[in-house]
Amino acid sequence: MESIEIIKNPKPEETKEIIDGVYDYGVQQVGANIPEKYAIKLMSGKNVIGGLVGTVQYRRFYLSHLWVGEENRRIGYGGKIIEELEKYVKNMGCTSIILETLNKDAVTFYLKQKYNIVSCIKDYVDGYDLVYLCKAI
Repeated sequence: MESIEIIKNPKPEETKEIIDGVYDYGVQQVGANIPEKYAIKLMSGKNVIGGLVGTVQYRRFYLSHLWVGEENRRIGYGGKIIEELEKYVKNMGCTSIILETLNKDAVTFYLKQKYNIVSCIKDYVDGYDLVYLCKAI
């Protein structure tokens, strides 16, 4: 007889079979492609003043984090970091960069960088929309 088990805060070993099953099915559909992580740091001497982190998979770069220190914002560093990312991943054969954000200022920033909104979940968190953006490179 079947039963359902709900686990709050499951341990990795409690989710491994499910995650592996999804992965194996995906490999059957589109082939294996192990994600590769990348980071770009903007340095001032020995200090990190900004940077980004993301993953390349299936000729796309998923931008998970972009940060510029408060004292260095609104002077072009974010755009400089994005510009370097775009050149680098294009040379690797990536065809687009995708990301998501809840930050309204970030949406404005990415629109200025010629990213397009591809989806928006209104009021995802009280007062904040979850916005998905993409740029073909």
